[in-house]
Amino acid sequence: MLLLGVDSNYDKLSHHNFFFSEDPEKEFHQIFKEKKPADDPTVYVGISSKSDSSQAPAGKENMFVLTHVPALQKGEDWNKNMAGYRDIILSKLERMGMTGLRDRIEYEHTFTPNDIESLYGSNGGSIYGVVTDRKLNGGFKMDTTSSVVDNLYFVGGATHPGGGVPMVTLSGHMAANAILEKHGSPKKAVKS
Repeated sequence: MLLLGVDSNYDKLSHHNFFFSEDPEKEFHQIFKEKKPADDPTVYVGISSKSDSSQAPAGKENMFVLTHVPALQKGEDWNKNMAGYRDIILSKLERMGMTGLRDRIEYEHTFTPNDIESLYGSNGGSIYGVVTDRKLNGGFKMDTTSSVVDNLYFVGGATHPGGGVPMVTLSGHMAANAILEKHGSPKKAVKS
């Protein structure tokens, strides 16, 4: 994930932008089977300043750039991939019409899967769960409540209804409601 502050306005872009891989099957094969970053990744670019001008100074834009990458393998350090993969992403965006992007970056912060795993304790550094393939998860996320351990509740991107801040927030709300349904008021739920 790249967070960019750019000294330019890309007028042809919207708040939400997708730059798709020419061969999605190859992209997902590389990510999920070969466990390596894709040669031609699908890239999402979110520019919240398109919808709310207070998000960036006048004449500039903020960009949230995201691609799919493989889940971290045990002991893996994603820093070895960072510079090369950044170049692949920026080259693709420039090729797809974001002319001169590299020269217009004033601010940049990178989040690798290692950073995400360290900051949030996510499995494999994943923000959406490590199994996003509907063929493998049946199109469903993990339920809010455990069917194996009583009084165990799940919240997060790998849990129903899914990843992203709004869905994770809803996941937390659903878990809280499940607890209240089972135990009643918060005072009743807390037992020593």
